[in-house]
Amino acid sequence: MHQFDLTLRGLVAPVRLTGISDPDALLGPYFSKWPYSLTSPSTHTPCMEITFAEGHYHLTSAYHDAPRLHATAVNTICDLIALSARVRAEEQSHEMCLHAAAVRINGKLIVFPALRRAGKSLLTEALAARGFDVFGDDVLSIVAQNGAPYSGLATGAPIRLRLPLPETTPSEVAQHVEKHAGPSNAQYQYINAPEIAPFGSLAPIGAFISLHREDDGPALLEAQSRGIMLAQLLKQNFARNEDASFILATLFGLASSVPAFKLTYSDMGEACDALIDNLANLPNPPMIRTEVASTAASARPQPIDKHAALIRSPDAETRELDGELFATNHDQTRVLHLNQGASMIWNLLVEPTTEEDAATIIQTAFPETDSAEIKADTARVFAQFQKSGLVIASDSI
Repeated sequence: MHQFDLTLRGLVAPVRLTGISDPDALLGPYFSKWPYSLTSPSTHTPCMEITFAEGHYHLTSAYHDAPRLHATAVNTICDLIALSARVRAEEQSHEMCLHAAAVRINGKLIVFPALRRAGKSLLTEALAARGFDVFGDDVLSIVAQNGAPYSGLATGAPIRLRLPLPETTPSEVAQHVEKHAGPSNAQYQYINAPEIAPFGSLAPIGAFISLHREDDGPALLEAQSRGIMLAQLLKQNFARNEDASFILATLFGLASSVPAFKLTYSDMGEACDALIDNLANLPNPPMIRTEVASTAASARPQPIDKHAALIRSPDAETRELDGELFATNHDQTRVLHLNQGASMIWNLLVEPTTEEDAATIIQTAFPETDSAEIKADTARVFAQFQKSGLVIASDSI
């Protein structure tokens, strides 16, 4: 059975390919901007394995409990690209991976965090049709190095659009799609546009844009709380638990230093106009002046008995970012967004407090709220505080 090691540029660990007789025929249409090499199987442990057998592609990786089965190469490559970004983020000490699209406008990256059905990939394609460089339409590696601004690293991967395209797709976008169409299936269409920045291209991050697509109405770009954006970004990283300290420190620093906007739109052309007209002269992003903590900077939180009284960790503090509250430690390697309920419990934890005590106090403050709901919410918040490592058992101090 044919077997190869695929090494994508920028990754150390290879991808083991089995049962694929002509890997170049499979990979070439997707990786024209992301160089790769094919060799005989090596002694290096692969980061994932793709096996073609019985008419299906079987993808195995440490990120999934069981092999993922795909009937087409298109869906297989979707997984490969997403997982490769995660692998790179783990291999590189100053990178993390964000679920987002990014387009370079006037030298700075405009980043669109993933929000379901918000149209980020089609908007990315629309901006590509206008000649702007695309650094990614689904994943973006974030590079954080002292003495440089937070930057995005281009994946080199093609744009992937969900099919069918909306009937309202502008004609110039549809023409661009047709001209540069790559592989497709019933679900997705890949676009090998010349505007896709080659793998490894770097650009400073200039702004985050939260996309909100409506059925009608004019395009409106307005400032958004960076705290709300940070709360969104905390949910949009791809890394595993052991990377949490670096990720949280990076995201907090990034959201604190980069402006955030909300774009509400219904017409794709108007959305592009709003972005181009308003974001062409963004200020230069600041340089990182302190080293971002490495993943080894903080130990895993130790389990705490459910009935124990908890208190804030000695190095815990509360930070505000544009009206949103976050509990964090001094070096920001642990960050947790505090909504109203979590804020109330956080305030209680200046003194030793059990989960039961907290639920009783909140029930007294909100007597009309169902007690079962309060108990469930309190249990969830206590679990979040423990998982984040921002609280300790009171009898440990």
